[in-house]
Order: sequence, then C-alpha cells, then structure tokens
Amino acid sequence: MQPARILVVDDNALSRRAVGLFLECPRYTTVYAADGETALSILLGQPFNAVITDVDMPRMDGLELLRYIHDRLPWLPVIIVTGKDSEKVRQAAFACHAVAVFNKPVRRDALLEALALGLRWAAERSFVRCPSELPAILHSVGESEKLTDLNSPIPR
Repeated sequence: MQPARILVVDDNALSRRAVGLFLECPRYTTVYAADGETALSILLGQPFNAVITDVDMPRMDGLELLRYIHDRLPWLPVIIVTGKDSEKVRQAAFACHAVAVFNKPVRRDALLEALALGLRWAAERSFVRCPSELPAILHSVGESEKLTDLNSPIPR
C-alpha cells in the first residue's frame, strides 16, 4: 500500500515542521507549502490524500484555501490548525466541511486521529463523493478531548 500524501500548509516554518514530525511514519508522505497560494499550485499539479493548514497566512489564508478545496476538490479532507481561538474561524471551517479544527499547539494523537478519520471517509467515498456526509469531529476549537468515537461507523 502506498503512503497517503499529506500537504502541510503554514507560513511558520517551525509549525510546518512540527506537524511534519507528527506525520513521520511509513503511512504518510508529507509535502510542505508556506501559504495558501503556493499550496494551491501544488494541489493543482499533484494528487494528495489530505491537507492540514494554518489559517493566518500571507497571499491566501487557510480559510480561502479550504473554500477552494470545498468547491473544486470536495473529496479531499482538510484539517485546520490555527493560532486563533475563534468561534468565527471554527464555524467558517465547518461550513466548508473541514474534518477538524485544532487550536495550536495541537496534540499529536488528536491530529493523527482526525487525519485517520478523514482519510477513511475519503477512501470509503472514492467513487461517490459527498462532503456533506463528513462528520465534524471536533466540537470546539482546541478541545481535542471532545473528539467523537473514531471507532464508530461513519454515517452514510
């Protein structure tokens, strides 16, 4: 089985690398972008299985990137990792079917659980893509202990 390709987008090099370190294992291949515009050009040229993005970035922020993905690549799971503890950011992200929204610093186990759920959802819908079926698995920004039971079946 080929590793899942994950695009990590953050203008802060240390934050980008921290998420990349979380993903270091044979299951994932990680590609990096410093802003949404660069991420978009990478996404248009290569296939990916998921995106993990920050919100506040120059040129194109993470919510703009999420909206683009939601409109044009709706099968691609997106996780938001942000320094903004904002209900407005969370609502905007979930409106575009983000898998999860985490406040920085994110816990490794919570991020990996959300990523696994997003990848499983995408794989199950490889032929019939319906992003509205993707459950919002995080109830509140930064409260990763409130993840739903990831062993339960995904709603159809």
